[in-house]
Amino acid sequence: MRLFIAILGSIFISLQLHAQKQSLLYKVSGNGLKKPSYVYGTIHMICEDDFFLMDELTVAMNKVKALYLEIDISDSVAMSAAIMKMIDPTVSDLYDEMEDDIKDEISRYLMEMGMNFETIRLFKPFMVSMMLTQSLYSCNIKSYEVELMAMAAEGGIPVKALETVEQQMAIFDSIPVEQQFQDLKEMVMNMPEAGEELRAMVKFYTEMNLEGLMKMMDEHTLMQFDDFILTRRNQAWIPIMEKQMRKEPALFAVGAAHLLGDQGVITLLKERGFKVQPVL
Repeated sequence: MRLFIAILGSIFISLQLHAQKQSLLYKVSGNGLKKPSYVYGTIHMICEDDFFLMDELTVAMNKVKALYLEIDISDSVAMSAAIMKMIDPTVSDLYDEMEDDIKDEISRYLMEMGMNFETIRLFKPFMVSMMLTQSLYSCNIKSYEVELMAMAAEGGIPVKALETVEQQMAIFDSIPVEQQFQDLKEMVMNMPEAGEELRAMVKFYTEMNLEGLMKMMDEHTLMQFDDFILTRRNQAWIPIMEKQMRKEPALFAVGAAHLLGDQGVITLLKERGFKVQPVL
């Protein structure tokens, strides 16, 4: 269950606020930039009724020349390759060794999604955890990335990526498979609790209550996963962001977990000499 919360943290927020004003959108300027760029914290999945777009985000989109996402989800070839990387025939025996009650619970949730236990026996357990996460949403799901891509297409703005699909998949491969299975088991046996935690996170996000999210994540997240889920990626993104910003202004939309904290994107940009301000 703790890894489930850590993964949700990569989708939502794990922060240290340092008295910063709370926002999901930040303006990046100074340090020789001719025009400002923007950083926006997203949620990868949200119920349609909870979905909202800041007016300031629409204004920012009209000012930039490129939209950057974590990965290019419009690249069908890369996404197909990603699915193949989620398959590992060596894990099938470990699924077979699961307790019957765990298998039954997994099967029950999969059945609601039109799947069965046999269909997932070759998938790495973190992928199954993500599949089951979708079952926690009893609603029509929307994606900020998809909506932003539609806005970019309407405005003739190119969509680019901060990392490849292969690089993102490697992050979860860094988590020991034993830990992945343990968390999958804990998640399945605590689905009502997981649903409550998910709803609380979404509520904090829609209220832009970063302090509440920080407290929740501090209580649950395994800090050992922060390094490769958040920190290393943040550090790798900064040179890409700086190169783009010096060329043309861009909007960088990443999971909100990447925004704040000592090794967050905002702090790292400030350390490079940029002025980063919340857009309220």
